Order: sequence, then C-alpha cells, then structure tokens
Amino acid sequence: HQFDLPLNIEYVIARYGGLQMEILGVAVIVPNAYFPTAYPHPPLVAAGVACAGLTAVFIKILLFDADATAPERHAVRQSQGRALLFFTLSPITLFSISLLGGA
Repeated sequence: HQFDLPLNIEYVIARYGGLQMEILGVAVIVPNAYFPTAYPHPPLVAAGVACAGLTAVFIKILLFDADATAPERHAVRQSQGRALLFFTLSPITLFSISLLGGA
C-alpha cells in the first residue's frame, strides 16, 4: 500500500534554517575564535573571524528576515521528486557549510 503523510512545512523550514545557522556558527566561527594563536598569523585569524561573523549575520538576514517563499511554493510541496531532492541535498549543503571552518 502506498500512502503519503502530510508534512508540516513550516516546521521543516524553521528547523533546517536553524540548523544551518548552528552549523555556520559552530563550524566556522567557533574554531577560529577559540584557537587564534594556533595559526601563524593571529591578526589575520581575527579578521577572518570578523568576516565569518558578518557572513553569519548576512545569511541570517537572508534566511530569516527576508520575505520567505510561501510554504505552498516550497520544494517539498511541489512534488515527491522535489521533496526527495530537497531532503537529499540538505545534508550535503550542511556538510559543505561545515567545511568552511577548515578552510
């Protein structure tokens, strides 16, 4: 039997957006802020942390403060294929954000 459960898209949008911000903060800002002397040029690390902080603020503005797409137009609501693609690409996107911390 094939059936489709309804999905609370507002919950998904809020959770994935919050997770992106958490990963951005933990993976990019925190490692460099706690260990700036572990690098050969600590002042450049401080400048990098400041730039990462500004990037986090801009991403927050884009994700949470901009006029969001209506939930009925979200990829999950368009088709099962787009929903599957969204849920498949989200972990890859989050992993890519976390790689910024190692750069």
